[in-house]
Amino acid sequence: LALAGLFARGVLYLLLGVTAVQLTVGRSNERVDSRGVLHQFANHVGPQTPVEKLTRRQVRDWWASLALSPNTCRNRLSMVRTWNRWCKSVSGAGGI
Repeated sequence: LALAGLFARGVLYLLLGVTAVQLTVGRSNERVDSRGVLHQFANHVGPQTPVEKLTRRQVRDWWASLALSPNTCRNRLSMVRTWNRWCKSVSGAGGI
């Protein structure tokens, strides 16, 4: 009986540890900086696509492909739009 209790306690601690690691990793993945978002966007439209060739459709397709909460999707879209406005202001390029 004592051995079964010890085994149950070990299993419980193992499950708590696994859950803690999953929560920690899950939360760190939610925090994405603008560089990460821009890399994700570039991979979606094609890293060799010039800025002046970007279309609204490409941005909409990328945005629709995000499997995230609506607020997170809006934040990421805002990052891409801000980057595009910056490109346009510096070089006159920017298609969206």
